[in-house]
Amino acid sequence: MNLRATQDCLIVEPEIEKHALLQLLRAKQTGFGTVLSVGAAAKEVKVGDRICFGEFVGQEFSFDKHDYLVMREDHILGVVEQ
Repeated sequence: MNLRATQDCLIVEPEIEKHALLQLLRAKQTGFGTVLSVGAAAKEVKVGDRICFGEFVGQEFSFDKHDYLVMREDHILGVVEQ
């Protein structure tokens, strides 16, 4: 991916629920996703982390036929520990 986050922003690949022939972003109060890029000012999150975020957090966008979210680090609810 040739897209890099700046400042304290994160680029996240949201987890997608698959229903029959449709792919839908989770329509619940919280969502999960994997961090793909981290801005230089982000302190607690790294690439590859699985994060939890609120329903109305971030801005959805498409790049190279994939759907992503960009959000500020302080908008995430937590990091899923494995």
